Amino acid sequence: DRLITRRFDGYKSNIETILGIRVDFSYVDAFSRDRLAHLLVTKRVDLAAPGTSALAFYSDEQIVSTNVLYSVMTEAYYAKSLCLWLNSVFGVLQYLVFRMETRGSYCDLLQETLVDLWVPTPELVKQNQKTFNSLMTKYGETPLPSLLEQFSKPPKARKELDTAILKMLGWKDSEIKETLPKVYKALASELQLAVAAMSEKRGVKVDDD
Repeated sequence: DRLITRRFDGYKSNIETILGIRVDFSYVDAFSRDRLAHLLVTKRVDLAAPGTSALAFYSDEQIVSTNVLYSVMTEAYYAKSLCLWLNSVFGVLQYLVFRMETRGSYCDLLQETLVDLWVPTPELVKQNQKTFNSLMTKYGETPLPSLLEQFSKPPKARKELDTAILKMLGWKDSEIKETLPKVYKALASELQLAVAAMSEKRGVKVDDD
C-alpha cells in the first residue's frame, strides 16, 4: 500500500471533493516520518488464523506501520535479524506466553511487553550476520502457510530458521533434533486448543481430525 503525504495535481477534484474530507497533510507527513522503520512487529493478531504466517516484517526501504503493527526503530542490519528472530520458534513462544489475550487465539502484544522480549544482542547478531543475511535472502520472500500449519507440518523454511538460531545459541545437532519436534508439537497443540475454544464460544463443533 502507498500512503499519500502531500497534495498532488488532481487530488482536490478527484479525491477531496468526492469524499468531502479535507486532510491535514502537515500532520500526516509528520506522523508518518516519526514511524518510518525497517522493521514492523505485529501488535494485534489472531495467532491461529489461516492468514497469519508471520509476526514481524522487514523492508530494506523504510516503511510506515498501520495501527495493528509497531514500528521498531533500529539499524537495518539489526532490524533484519530481529525480524528473523521474532518469526522463529522463540518469537512465537514469547507471543503465546506474554500476549494479552482477548479471545481464543486473538491477542494484543503491549508495547511495554514488546520492549521486554528476549532478543539477541547486537553483538550476537554481528557475530552471526552472514547466517542472518543468508536466511533472509533464502526465505525472506518465501510464501509460508499459517503458523498453525507451520508447527503441525513444519516446512523447510521453518525448520532451517529455528535450527540456525539454536546453533547460534550453542545447541548441538543431537539436541536440536530431539527438542524441536517436541516444541513444534506443543505449539501446534496450543494453537489448536485456541481455535477450539473460539469455535465453542460460537457454538461450532470442531472435528478433532
